Amino acid sequence: MTIKDVEKETGLTLKSVRYYEEKGLINIKRNENNAYRNYSEEDVERLKLIKLLRYINFSVEEISGCLENDEFPQALKKKSKQLEEEKNLYLDKQSICNSLLDDYKKKDFKKVVNDYCETIDFLENDEIKELKFGLLSSLCPSLSSVIVQSLIFAAPIIRLFVNIYNQRWDTMLFNSISALMGMFFLVSEWGYYIYYRKNNEELQKEKSKNNSLIIPVAIISIVLCIGIFVLLNIGLELFAPKDYLFFENSLIVSKLMLILMVIIIIVLFSYFFKKFNLNKVEDLEVYLDIWKKFKYALMIIIIAITYCFFTSVTYITNDKIVYHSPLHPLGITYNLSEVTKIETGFGKKNFSFIDYNRKGQFYYRIYIDGKKITFSTPSANGKIEKYENDSYLELEEFDEKLKQYNIEKQGDLEYAKLCDLDREFCERFERIINN
Repeated sequence: MTIKDVEKETGLTLKSVRYYEEKGLINIKRNENNAYRNYSEEDVERLKLIKLLRYINFSVEEISGCLENDEFPQALKKKSKQLEEEKNLYLDKQSICNSLLDDYKKKDFKKVVNDYCETIDFLENDEIKELKFGLLSSLCPSLSSVIVQSLIFAAPIIRLFVNIYNQRWDTMLFNSISALMGMFFLVSEWGYYIYYRKNNEELQKEKSKNNSLIIPVAIISIVLCIGIFVLLNIGLELFAPKDYLFFENSLIVSKLMLILMVIIIIVLFSYFFKKFNLNKVEDLEVYLDIWKKFKYALMIIIIAITYCFFTSVTYITNDKIVYHSPLHPLGITYNLSEVTKIETGFGKKNFSFIDYNRKGQFYYRIYIDGKKITFSTPSANGKIEKYENDSYLELEEFDEKLKQYNIEKQGDLEYAKLCDLDREFCERFERIINN
């Protein structure tokens, strides 16, 4: 097929065909006999495609890139988004044109022109463009942040199925409502993400790339928190009497310590990212800014909570109770016979910051010298072999020792059936209560 035939088939001019060949958009084979160009049907189809792409505002460079690198679908998506933006821009310009037409015969037309010019200068300002990009970026969630939030929203749903499996019907109403809310936020979050990913794909990819370290940071933070708590418990064991049977730290102080560790680790990672110019994670920089503003106050809080953690623990030995508190860091030692009252049972509240107050959670409480000491998750001495594979045995033996002193004891089995631990532990709790 000659170039004139191609001209008739495609509607392109000879100059255009030559130009596309010169730019490498088509590769024409030559006749071996006379060296004339010999256009094939495939060349004609490619020229028609080039003509169509040029019509929808593809540049020659864009056509070359998408056809040679097999990125045609991505290029079409990008161009579609670009045309959508241009459409909005032209609509704005059309609106200005119509306004000028309406205001042309007015006396203050010069003022109208000046107002429009000032508005255009304002909108074209680099700072305003940066602000618009920042606002769009803040509205556009990253995949990592969506996953983290999905895990949070999924918690009440998982809890609902766990309670159904354990037949905890007393909390079913609240669990069902919270699960429905979790499902609503879960669907909304992913719908929101999909919508913005579809309409702002390039920004979404960039944001996901910048925040790609959030999930690893979260995993490492959790691991470090667990490691730090293990070290803290080892520290509690170092201060324990040599013959201790078990100990328990204040539950409230332990939770405060956990929250504190998470915040400290996030601040350290934020500092690490900024120091070594790694991927920018905007969500973490907030913690770094807070630390800079209130670092002295936060350091005092860290020291205070750490001090309370190590001084809010009770150790139990064969014949002694060693009670530590922030006011008595060295501890006060009592004989078992000094216990005046025992309360044991299962929690009765649907909602409580303290775990052992919740329905089905076992607790063992003693009163001594006006103090109230509660045990719910004691840490047994790992060197005592019988305690290694038999949890809560230490509490049962402690109760047996107190029994010989004829101490007043109150037990409550009301919510025993709501205990979600293994049956052997529930039976042990019932024996302690009935003892």
